[in-house]
Amino acid sequence: MTPNGKTCHRCSASLTGRQVKFCGTKCSVIFNRNAYLIKTYGITSDQFDQLLAFQGGVCYICKSPPQGKRIMVVDHEHSAGRAGKIRGILCLICNLKFLGREKKSDRFHNAAEYLDDPPAVRLFGEIIAPGAPKTRRKRKPRPKP
Repeated sequence: MTPNGKTCHRCSASLTGRQVKFCGTKCSVIFNRNAYLIKTYGITSDQFDQLLAFQGGVCYICKSPPQGKRIMVVDHEHSAGRAGKIRGILCLICNLKFLGREKKSDRFHNAAEYLDDPPAVRLFGEIIAPGAPKTRRKRKPRPKP
């Protein structure tokens, strides 16, 4: 047990001063990333890293590595208003925009191969992402006349 009885939620290091949950920013970022991946996609950050390594460390479609502003994201099916099975990891550009704007046949071939035989299914089997819970906006009551 630590002198003040508080430990980091991620690494169990002793907390000092005004630290409340984490010993530093690095532990906070890692813990929150893992919590987000589990809640939204049903996979851990270790599984994310395994899948990215399984894909050769690159976006499955454009074959570019994560660097600079190229953000890698979990791609999954969207069906009937909820999340579906996880397919793999793509860069944000390929995940959101490339189909309507690019005319490169190698990317279309890679995309077709990716959708037909997703790397996440090959590595882990089928994992269904639970999806983020939907929140409803509270309506303000109408004033009575």
